Amino acid sequence: MKIYYLALLPLPLIAFPLLAAKGAKMKKSSPAPTALPLVTGHRGGRALGPENTLAAARAGHAAGADRWELDTQLTKDLVPMVLHDATLKRTTNVAKVFPKRANAPLSAFTMAEVKKLDAGSWWARRYGKKALADGRITKEQLDYYASGKVRVPTLEEALLLTKELNWSVNVEIKVFHPGHLGPLVPKVLETIRKTGTVDRVVISSFDHAVCYAVAHAKEPHPPVEVLTSMRLARPDLYVRDVVGAQALNPSIPCLGLGGTDETAGDPPAELTIKRLRDAGIGINVWTVNDPKIWAWCVKVGVTSIITDSPDLLRAWLNKQR
Repeated sequence: MKIYYLALLPLPLIAFPLLAAKGAKMKKSSPAPTALPLVTGHRGGRALGPENTLAAARAGHAAGADRWELDTQLTKDLVPMVLHDATLKRTTNVAKVFPKRANAPLSAFTMAEVKKLDAGSWWARRYGKKALADGRITKEQLDYYASGKVRVPTLEEALLLTKELNWSVNVEIKVFHPGHLGPLVPKVLETIRKTGTVDRVVISSFDHAVCYAVAHAKEPHPPVEVLTSMRLARPDLYVRDVVGAQALNPSIPCLGLGGTDETAGDPPAELTIKRLRDAGIGINVWTVNDPKIWAWCVKVGVTSIITDSPDLLRAWLNKQR
């Protein structure tokens, strides 16, 4: 017997009517599925530059991505910054600049402190030589990544770049610090409104209480996409009627592909996607770097493919036309 998991909203939200969104005015969803999916650069384009930096975003844009994806969380002084991990250790030189705080979370640093860190050299050392040899980046790009000038951007800087490039962005809200649960969504929405980018942004999160809060926030607010790595018995009903969102962003394994016998095809991934499409719900799959899975995504009509390699996916899609 197969077991299906339903991501439940946190207990504080049980007081809300779970079907409150059913009769609510629905915001415009992610673009409806077309013959070919949209290309979303994961953290800008992790294979093309230091993740979650403006440099990676520019590289992803130049490679032909339709939008980019970033992660945001708050600093000690409640400034939304663009960072994936709970700490700065993996993607900056924090161990050199603040050796006694190398393992401290982002929430222990002020924005000014974070801005002192080099967010590019690690990528240049680890991935730059191969990316250059493969012709995926230029010598000028690699030199810049290694220069020590790349910084962790604020969400405001990332949104302004998105606007400058006439682009769009998936802002994933990360919840690492319990004390930030209250100010996190308001600060992110405030930044989006301040930059005039509501129509260029979608919000996503693995924390479905965050998704619910954004979906029911005072207008204007962006559309919402529900992130999940767990299987949902009826994702169409959960996304639309429980959360009030416009899209589901599932991992490939939780759709029943590339996973285990426990998940494979029960219900068939194609049926899940058909239900979502019939309900007008977008499907943005992550993180897909395998051309075989790209082909399946085209076949079933997902809305967008989130990938580390927007350059390779764009080139592959161009051959499918």
